[in-house]
Amino acid sequence: MITLDRGVQLIALQFNFSNARLIPDSIRQLDPETDEEAVERRGRVKGVLVVPPTELCSLSDFIRILGAMRKFELISATYKRCRKTESHRGSDTYHRVRFTYGRIPWVSGWQGLEKLKAGMVQDQLLHICDEALWRVRVYVNPFSRNGTTTREEHALSINLDVRKPFSTFDGEPIIVWRKDEGGNRIGSAPLPLQPDCKLQIADHAITLEKVECKE
Repeated sequence: MITLDRGVQLIALQFNFSNARLIPDSIRQLDPETDEEAVERRGRVKGVLVVPPTELCSLSDFIRILGAMRKFELISATYKRCRKTESHRGSDTYHRVRFTYGRIPWVSGWQGLEKLKAGMVQDQLLHICDEALWRVRVYVNPFSRNGTTTREEHALSINLDVRKPFSTFDGEPIIVWRKDEGGNRIGSAPLPLQPDCKLQIADHAITLEKVECKE
């Protein structure tokens, strides 16, 4: 459980896509990552892992509740083509889309998204979450204010990859067998893809809740 107290100043959701066609055109595109930037990124010290990698996770409720809380404001949405490490297979690049929320009133003077565009980008973020499940990891990172970090303030990084869409490009639902921890099939027939868990906000805290399978 991660408490969304006043110490949390920033929440970043980072989605890694293998297919650039899935990224909305309105997301601001940055220059592709250079070799130097890739080396610098890989050398960064990661924060404290508070939610370990968990697959088939739904983000839809989390995004809707975060927006309704009116404690955080969507301030940035960017897309950058990044270089994979040598351990990755296939294409040598992936597509990183990052949505950043800042705590109010810290962002009051931030020159970020205009309100009209912020609403449109929020809808696009919801669409990304509504159409697929993700593998989620959550880190607590230091937060820097005017170049200074303190123990009292920090940022959350929600990292999302291994996208599992609910349907094909043609709109046909994806059917899968449910399996137990040993990899054995459960039930008498495959079912439409369903989440194993969902990232949730309850009592001003982020939790990972298990979802019961619907027959």
